[in-house]
Amino acid sequence: VNIDQSDSRHQCLSDVKNFYIRICDRKSKKTLIEYKVSDSQLNGSDTGIVIGVAKRKGADWTFKAIGRSFRVYNLNDLAGRCRSLD
Repeated sequence: VNIDQSDSRHQCLSDVKNFYIRICDRKSKKTLIEYKVSDSQLNGSDTGIVIGVAKRKGADWTFKAIGRSFRVYNLNDLAGRCRSLD
């Protein structure tokens, strides 16, 4: 997750209150993953966060929580950080 155009908007993740991610199954509406981001996970100037890594093996999925924030400038920058975490 990152803030689009964070530099020009002068925004960072610490500006977002009660930040959480929830992923639901489209058909059943069942919550599959829910992750609340705590203020202690964010540095003052961070603009992107890797919530976790979801992997599919056959019909099964796994999720590994990461919760690491970074100062990034776009999604490509954040994707590069993801590759270094896996």
